[in-house]
Amino acid sequence: MHEVCRRYRDFLIQAAYREPYPVLLAILFGVEASYLAAWSRLSPNGPYTEFIDRWSNPRFADYVESLRVLAEGNLHEASQGNFDGVLAHETDFWRMTWEG
Repeated sequence: MHEVCRRYRDFLIQAAYREPYPVLLAILFGVEASYLAAWSRLSPNGPYTEFIDRWSNPRFADYVESLRVLAEGNLHEASQGNFDGVLAHETDFWRMTWEG
């Protein structure tokens, strides 16, 4: 497993065991919103069509919106820091996919 992927996985697993429900909502929203943003930017054709369809369709966007509402309605003092952590890991993850 690539070191970047391992760090992200470890962050998510540790959060699952240590963080309260409101923080987990912020983390899940960050992960899913990142997928929606990334895959929605691509033209839905070529070898990644299945992934683009899965993570940029209107039903998935509605799901991400429902996570946003839940996360914002259940704020915790650690929510923002963990949300920011997801964005940092997502940035590293996508950079890894392009650069190796």
